[in-house]
Amino acid sequence: MKAYYFLSLLSLSGLSVARTLNIVAHQDDDLLFQNPDVLNDIAAGRHVRTVYLTAGDAGRDSQYWTSRQAGAMDAYAAMAGMPNVWDESDIGVEGKDIPLYTLRDRDISLAFMHMPDGSIDGDGFASTGHESLEKLWKGKIDSIRTVDESGTRYTRSNLIETLTQIINDFNPDWINSQDYVHPYGSGDHSDHTSAGLFVNEAAKPSRFPGDVMAYRGYPTKDEPANIAGSDLDRKKAAFYTYGNYDPVACSSDQSCAGTDYEKWLLRQYIANNDISNNCMEALRYLADPSRDCRFYTYLL
Repeated sequence: MKAYYFLSLLSLSGLSVARTLNIVAHQDDDLLFQNPDVLNDIAAGRHVRTVYLTAGDAGRDSQYWTSRQAGAMDAYAAMAGMPNVWDESDIGVEGKDIPLYTLRDRDISLAFMHMPDGSIDGDGFASTGHESLEKLWKGKIDSIRTVDESGTRYTRSNLIETLTQIINDFNPDWINSQDYVHPYGSGDHSDHTSAGLFVNEAAKPSRFPGDVMAYRGYPTKDEPANIAGSDLDRKKAAFYTYGNYDPVACSSDQSCAGTDYEKWLLRQYIANNDISNNCMEALRYLADPSRDCRFYTYLL
């Protein structure tokens, strides 16, 4: 682990601008697998930016993935307790069309890169030429094309360079992504693994001083539940807001009952931070469960 205890403690004490950058594959990954951490960052007044690598299209038409995008925006507005009003701009990478939406009157922003969903197994979908981030990472394809009208293309090195610039431009003291610790084929969605690998690689040459947090995905359903009380209530509320826009997801206790969504909502695990995982389990039994377990990473 990189030695950046001092910077982290400064951000936690309010002596510097605290910025969290989340980079995930799909529009529900942060809500399912990185919450309640996202909620706690927003509540703490941190500047929060989330970047979605894929459109989350699942091989479907634009009506589906644009609805998922709208759901993510509504969920973040709800988490911030603000009206769902956003100002659109561009993230500012030359030659790349990456729309950026900033929540009105709050330092919360969402960026959508619109690369194609690669399917669970990484084989992609016929509608997008079977392109996938996994194939790009492994060198099986030379480039990947976005599903939006811009038709932006990324090579492997170009995507890493783009993410490095996104990191440097935002200047975060915390980066949250997905599980790059476990290899492809370990039970997670291929896009989740790809997101973690690309982000971790992009962070290495960046000015970010720390380690990318690798949030686990699908396999968390088999781990002990470690979210309860108000954290669970807030996590459900955010996801259910999103779920109203995604016909594949669920949007209430009743519609989620018996599904994997119900299991994922009860859990949050970080593959490279066992201290945080154990802390979350312990805090379930404390009167003040609002403390951020990730802090204890920096006490090592």
